[in-house]
Parts: sequence; C-alpha cells; structure tokens
Amino acid sequence: MNAFSALVAITVFSTSTAAASDPAREADAGGQQAFLGVRILKTPDAGKVEWSVQLPAGCSQCRLVTNQNTSDQSSKDFFFHFWAPRSADKIRELHVVVDPAKVRDVLVGRADVELTQRDFGRTEEHTEGMAHAAFRRVSDGIIFDVPLHPTGAKLPPWDAGDVTELYTFIETPGVIVRVGHADEARRRSGYASGPWPAVEAKAAVNLEFATRKAVELLGLDRSLAKKGVAAITIMNFDTNSPTQGPFASHQDWPAHWHMHLYWTTAPKTRKVGHFYIGPNGLLTWNASQDLQNSPAGDAWYNGGEPDKTTAADGEVLYTQTITKEGFFELTSPAGTCRLTPAGVGFDSGVDLTCTRHPAVHGIRAVDDLSRGVIEVYAEGRRTAQYNYDIDTGALKAVSN
Repeated sequence: MNAFSALVAITVFSTSTAAASDPAREADAGGQQAFLGVRILKTPDAGKVEWSVQLPAGCSQCRLVTNQNTSDQSSKDFFFHFWAPRSADKIRELHVVVDPAKVRDVLVGRADVELTQRDFGRTEEHTEGMAHAAFRRVSDGIIFDVPLHPTGAKLPPWDAGDVTELYTFIETPGVIVRVGHADEARRRSGYASGPWPAVEAKAAVNLEFATRKAVELLGLDRSLAKKGVAAITIMNFDTNSPTQGPFASHQDWPAHWHMHLYWTTAPKTRKVGHFYIGPNGLLTWNASQDLQNSPAGDAWYNGGEPDKTTAADGEVLYTQTITKEGFFELTSPAGTCRLTPAGVGFDSGVDLTCTRHPAVHGIRAVDDLSRGVIEVYAEGRRTAQYNYDIDTGALKAVSN
C-alpha cells in the first residue's frame, strides 16, 4: 500500500506478434478471464535481451496486456501478463522468442483481479503462489505451459500471488510477517533512479521483527483472535513495483513499513498504517489508509499523534504512535511497547522496552538475497534463520 502514487515512465523492451488487449474490456467479460503472469529469469551474463511473445494459435481468447505496470525488463529478468479463458486448465505451448542460451528459469503465476481489486475478502484460507515452470529450448527461444492454478508455495489469502512479487511470508499463530526483498537490480517506479534506499530497507525489516516481538509480549497475537481478527500483518516495502492487475502496480514509495489487521469477516482488509522512514532510518509520519472509505477516510498522523485501531463496535484494540523523536510505540490494554533505535536510526537495530517485560536489545534482521537467507538477531545472538527460494521468495526452512 502507498500514500503516494508516482507514476514513473518505464521503457518496456518487449514486442509481440499477438495483439495487446483492452484490459477494461477483458476484465468485464463476465468474469470468464484469468489474469496470468510470466517471469523469465535470465542468466547472470545475459544483459539486456530482445524478446517477444507468441501466444498459442489455439487460444483465440488469449490477449497480452502490455503497459508499464504489466511488462518490463531488468538485468535479472523480464516479465509479461496476459488474459486467458478460465475454462482452460492450462495455456499450452506458449512461445517466447529470445536467445534460449540467456534463459535460466521460468516462473508462472495467476493474480485474481476480482478479489484483489474489488473485494478485499477472500474466503479461502490460503491461495497458491507462483511456480517454477518446465520449459524446453528451441532454436529461436523457449516453449512452456502456463497453468491457471500453479502449484506453488501457499500464500496468505490477501496476497495476489503475482509473478513479479518477491516476498517471504513468515507465519506464527496470529501474525504474518511479509518480508519484501529489496533488490537494487530490480528497482522500479519511485525507486527506479536516485539514491538506493539501503538505510530505509534495513530499518523497515528490523522494525518488522521488533514489532512482531512487541505483538507477542503484549499478547495481541492471542487476544485479537477473540475480536474477529484472523491475523496481524506486518510488512516492509516493495522497491520493484510488482504488478497488481492490468491497471496498476504497487508503487510502494517513499520508504515505509506497515502493520494492520486481516479480519475473519469481509471486508477482510479495512485499514492499513504506513509508517514512513527517513534517510536517517527514523520514522517521520503515519499515513493511515482506510480501504473501506478511501480516499476520504485516509488520515495523516505526525510525530506524537496516536492512531487508534478499533473493532466494529468502537473498542480500541491498539494504538500506534510515531513519537516526536521518530521512534515507535504500540499500546494495547495490556501495556505499551516502545521501539527505539539501537544506534542513530532503526537500520542499526531496535531496542524494545515493554510494560512488565525485560527489555530486548539489538533486534535486527539480515537479508542475504544471494543466498536466500534471513537471519534474525537479538541480544547479540542469532535467534532465527529463514531460508527462502531466491527467485520466488517462498519459505523453504526455519531454524535457530
């Protein structure tokens, strides 16, 4: 989610032998169309490649959706999206014209536009994410099938599961932490140029894990389930503007982190706090986005101004406050947790002080994209390690 919508002109390097679609017309075609995505992973030395898509001749209803939100290229990959009939089990023999020696893998996925853009209320507990696809090399490119229901890692029900996402979901009872992997090679949208937000990215992931600990110490992971909450969701920010459908991408700029509730009844996602991070690693303000009444319901909170999250009956469940110093406080009926930086900014780590609990010092998370490992530390020692697929972000293993 973002408070600013800064559209950045992005050069799309793809061309196509199939006609591009009118997304609005296709999306309204009686709900008979599925929105599919493909991401082609390039070999390390590939550089910029020329490519095009040949949709199967036997799929008369297949249409490419080519715009700055749905198609682009980075030094590591390129991606595209298309409409396909929901009645098919898979789209067979899709042909990408490209130097086959420069392709190392193919990812396929499906983002359900109906649910992500209109309802905010999936009924199923989890959805399927993107998956690696078997492909064969031919003289002028690669050929592969795109299933309408890819068998990938399970995703939380509120996630679209698009191939452009690069998230690792870490679930504990009552809490879902989503780590978006900041990859400078895939920078897009507001992060496409200018200084790389390395400090802000470190601060955001540190705040994610420190907040998860605060939620645990305050007992919110247990008490909110009795109030109709399915999960507390904690997220950092995207730097690659992942596709959210044929009309938009997640231009998650400027840098911030999120904490909100996912409810058991629709609308499942109602209000999302955006806690913005300055280049010094401290918090600046909170843009609290009301997804039921947006944009009229959006509210801005400066330092020292509390933001209360309530149940439908008006009961205050917790209060989030960015302090005037740029720190963070989470208050519930059980007490208050104060998050302060271990050094100058939160990129240095987080010191956590909670009511009726011993302080926890130096909470930080190190995300190594090259190895696919997140290591979490506190009190000078490693407390957890999460191994993930470097291409999809899917969690593979958890250890101490």
